[in-house]
This record gives sequence, C-alpha cells and structure tokens, in this order.
Amino acid sequence: PITYTNENKAGILLPHLATLKSLTRMLSLRACAELQPDQSDRALADLKLMFRLNAAVQIEPFLISHLVNIAMFNLELQPVWEGLADRKWNDRQLVALDAELARFDFLADYQQAIREERDLLVDSIDYLRRHPNQIRDYLEPLGRDQTPAGYLLARLAQIGPSGWFEQNKLALCRFMTDTYLPIINQKDRTYSATNDAKAGANLAQLDRRRTPYNWLFIALAPAL
Repeated sequence: PITYTNENKAGILLPHLATLKSLTRMLSLRACAELQPDQSDRALADLKLMFRLNAAVQIEPFLISHLVNIAMFNLELQPVWEGLADRKWNDRQLVALDAELARFDFLADYQQAIREERDLLVDSIDYLRRHPNQIRDYLEPLGRDQTPAGYLLARLAQIGPSGWFEQNKLALCRFMTDTYLPIINQKDRTYSATNDAKAGANLAQLDRRRTPYNWLFIALAPAL
C-alpha cells in the first residue's frame, strides 16, 4: 500500500511501479507469442490484463506514475500491432480492443499529472518550511544547488522569513498553471509545440534569475 500519510510526500516509495512495468513487458511478449499459433483469444486476455494494470497506475497522484503508465501502454501496443499486421484479430476481438483503447485519454492525463505535481511540490515547500534544516539534504539527491550560491540560499532559508516560502509557492503555482497547463487544450484536443517550447524557455530564464522568492521552486523543478 502507498503510504499517503507520510509527512514528506516526496519521500513516498513506489516500488510497485517497476514490478508492474516488468509484468507488462512479460505479458506483452507472451501475447505476441500466442498470436503466432493463432491463440488470439489468449493474447486478448493478456492484453485485457495489461490494460487493468494500466488502470491501477493511472489513478495514482504522481507524475512518475503517469510516465510509467505511458511506458506500459507503449509495451501493450506491440501485440495489438502485430495482430493487426498479421490479421490475427477477428471482428469480435477488434471491437473489444477498440473499447479498451478508447478508455485512454493522455491529454486529460497530462493535465491531471501537472496539477498533481503542482500540489506535491507545494506540499514539499510546506514540509521544508517546517523543517528548514533539511533543505540541503532534501535537494542534494536532485543534484541541485551544489554551488556556493545554492549553499548560501539554503542557509538563508533556515533563518529567513516564512514569506519566502509562500512566495516560492506562489511562483510555482503561477508558473505551472499559466505555462504548463496550456500546453494541452482538452477542449480542442490539441497539443501546442509553441507553448511547450515557451515553457522550457521560461523555466531556463527563471533558472538564470534566482531570488529568494523563486529559488526553492527552481531547485525542485527538474522533474518537470
């Protein structure tokens, strides 16, 4: 079970993701093998099991879970494609596959993942506000702020006003809401390469112009 009650939400362990992905890889290979001797019903059963594993991961409120969901889906497309290329699926099976695939909506999943990551990072800033002495240890695994300036800001945060943390939360929420969410337009069902490039450029610009009001947000941003 995922321990959502952890005070440090970023420290929640998700060991099941690797297991589910490995299981999906095995099932995908088995489904491809089953298609060769015309055991398409068994291949379809394995695909349905893989799609159930997708559904279990899809509802988790973590960006990494959504990325694993995409990776699992790509593994599942292989037996679907091979069955189409070799004409192994009958009409009944194609209808079943169409119904399964129609459940996936990666545009909606993207916006859900961004909102969830925004909430997680806000929670992380609140956690560091309560435990400022952990800022250096918290950021070191991310490979961030190992410079003298980063060290100084981490020290200042331990004695600085609480408003610095609130300003970082504000900068984080504004950036993710105004820059990352518009990359996808769910109403028009479109992805904007222009907005995507703009988001990356804006984040790089912020990285070059750090202040106590955005430093912690930038330090936590590599996952984006």
